[in-house]
Amino acid sequence: MDNFNIRKQYQFFVMKHYFILIFCLISSTVCYDFCQIEKEKCKSPHIGCNETAITFEVNPNCSNIEMINLNNNIKNYILKTHNELRDKLAAGNVENYPPASRMLEMYWDEELEATACEHAQYCVFRHDKCRASPSYDYPGQNLRKSHYINYPQTNIKKELYNGITDWFNEYADVAPDIIENYENRPNHKAYGHFTVMAKDNNDRIGCCYITYENYDEFSDTTEYSHFFTCNYRETNLINRSVYKIGNATTSCNDFGFEYTPSLNYTHLCTNKLIEDELVLEDEPEIENDQITDLETDYCELGKIKCGRNKHIGCKNESGFEINSACMNIEVHNMSEYRELLLKEHNKYRNLIASGEYRDFPSATKMIQMEWDVQLEQVACEHVKYCQVQPAQCLATMLYDMPGHSYYNMFSSSKRNNHVVLKKAIQNWFNQSSAASSNIVDDYEEIGPDYYGSFGLMINEAQQHTGCCFITYEENHNDYIWKNHFLTCVYENLNFLHSQLYTKGETASECDDYGDDYTTSDVYPNLCVNMKNKNDSLELFNSESEQSDINGNLSYYCQIENEKCDGRRHIKCEIDPGLEMNPACTDIKVVNFTEKMRELVLNIHNDFRNQIAGGEIEEYPTATKMLQTEWDTELAELACEHLKYCSNKQDECHATALYDNPGQSIFTMYSNMENDDYEMVLFKGLNYWFLQHKNVNSDIINSFEVRSPAIYHSFLLMVKEINNKIGCCYIKSKLQMNANSWFSHMFTCNYREDNSIGNEIYSIGEPASECDQWGSEYNKSKIWDNLCDVGASEN
Repeated sequence: MDNFNIRKQYQFFVMKHYFILIFCLISSTVCYDFCQIEKEKCKSPHIGCNETAITFEVNPNCSNIEMINLNNNIKNYILKTHNELRDKLAAGNVENYPPASRMLEMYWDEELEATACEHAQYCVFRHDKCRASPSYDYPGQNLRKSHYINYPQTNIKKELYNGITDWFNEYADVAPDIIENYENRPNHKAYGHFTVMAKDNNDRIGCCYITYENYDEFSDTTEYSHFFTCNYRETNLINRSVYKIGNATTSCNDFGFEYTPSLNYTHLCTNKLIEDELVLEDEPEIENDQITDLETDYCELGKIKCGRNKHIGCKNESGFEINSACMNIEVHNMSEYRELLLKEHNKYRNLIASGEYRDFPSATKMIQMEWDVQLEQVACEHVKYCQVQPAQCLATMLYDMPGHSYYNMFSSSKRNNHVVLKKAIQNWFNQSSAASSNIVDDYEEIGPDYYGSFGLMINEAQQHTGCCFITYEENHNDYIWKNHFLTCVYENLNFLHSQLYTKGETASECDDYGDDYTTSDVYPNLCVNMKNKNDSLELFNSESEQSDINGNLSYYCQIENEKCDGRRHIKCEIDPGLEMNPACTDIKVVNFTEKMRELVLNIHNDFRNQIAGGEIEEYPTATKMLQTEWDTELAELACEHLKYCSNKQDECHATALYDNPGQSIFTMYSNMENDDYEMVLFKGLNYWFLQHKNVNSDIINSFEVRSPAIYHSFLLMVKEINNKIGCCYIKSKLQMNANSWFSHMFTCNYREDNSIGNEIYSIGEPASECDQWGSEYNKSKIWDNLCDVGASEN
């Protein structure tokens, strides 16, 4: 059943002499007479009855409203997300909140779903006054909406997850004493979403979901929006407890003898007699359905951006079929290879921009390339077919006409992936031998030799790329070949007779792109965006219970969607989970000089070298600890953290290359002003390293949290994979106990955080297994016990 017909079944039914609103649930034969319920239970108009008064008019700003059919898979996802959070709360694992002795496991309820749909169909972001049903007199209600500009986001599960976790995370905005006695607290941050989710007797939930559009003629943009309503058994009740405090599941019998600890969520209670009747069986996923799990709906995107061409990601309509000659196709996870591919691209771009390659002129504003996860995704859509031919359309939400290059290599034996990828980029660059430098001003493709991939590599505005590769086997004359196939997608296509880059003094016109662009520290002939500009998320609170996230598709918001697992990225939202420290005044960001960077790197590498060499008592040697280098993006995110002057870590500071970076913070107070920043850095880094005395060395084999010892920063310093670090430094004035202090604070972000159960480094002979990072890694020439990238292999 299509979405239009689903929505039609929620319209008003008009009788000849009087109006009665009858709701018949799509998946059931049950009908509800909400007008009769209004007479029996409501003091205000019922959302489902228009006999006496209409609660809402349909919002005129909402067009193309579609009610999404929530199948059992989606309903179970909503239940799972709620129950996991309730289980965590009941266990006493939410900071500052006591455990709950009788919190119930949630199940789906058709009555609550019905009233939620009655509300959602109006597309009005306000609570209704009465939503009673036959079984529930005073249901609770949570609302959520989000917006995307010029892109019809279709990942329903991700929208649900973000909304539900945002509701729950309000626990941090209210004192835990709200649990024992719920009350309205005027001029207070919203917390009602959390408390209705946390009510111990709320064992029933029903939700409804719509999408709609809003076109802004002035800006010529279309806002694609998501809106969902969830209704619960009972609302927040004044002067009542939210849940009963006590050890988890110790008071299940308060609800009856049949209530026992749940088998699925061990800190929740459930009715064992009817539990099986309440479980929803998952359904087979519907292909090309509007509900897409963790994927972009490329078919819809293709309709908007591809014209008559077929989008490579639109299943069954990509213009491709999987090559039957390819066997054992494996699409590789790109997290291990992104850094290498970016380095290779930027190395060659830097060479061209320098003006020192053949007769190619220098470039005034060639941009340093960054990784784009959406371009990576469409690259993966291309390579999975194992067809060595161009795709018709590879559009993403941000880029309408990307260009792409592909490379296929046959080998009689298995080859190192890193070496193959480097050869691929080199192969594309070597197409320059067939190209005249005249293409810089007037790009054209003439003659028998191809140089299109080279042209894509040197387009000055080519700031973003994403690549993907497969390995596969192919039978030639009864011999099995081990092959690689790589595709890289670039944000811009090269058009005939266009200019590839602007000739002139190297990196002299970076500010043409904006005030945030300057010369790259890593590639001195390229320009880099030192402060990515992103559309801020707007938090909307129309009532004390309501919140609305206005989604955007800027660089770091893409990162948040892809990598932050519901946490807020420090550069995506207005409310990134940190609040400005009110005691801090006169905050100044200290210029992190080259000398300061060298100090940070030398201290880190010296400590890492000592650990890897077994020079620190009780700590074993390390076989493949990497030499640490500076990373400008990690440093930039460290500055984002410090602008709040907070000793609290931010929730997420992922980058395109690094999914889960670690973070350490150091603060020093003084009653005298001091500008010896290097001394402060030295003290802070030594303080972190000396934490090795706080923990037994067996933690190297398997990281775990051992309270109350402080050792997290030390382990980040010596984690073998942490070859990237970026730091930022501020100084400020601080008012404490009627005294003024001078505060120095610096934050360092590392490539990877400590994870429970993972080893910190591999134990064995120092620098004996460097090649496990790739064939290009050898023993460092500077630090004998560390590994570093050696001479490049052509």
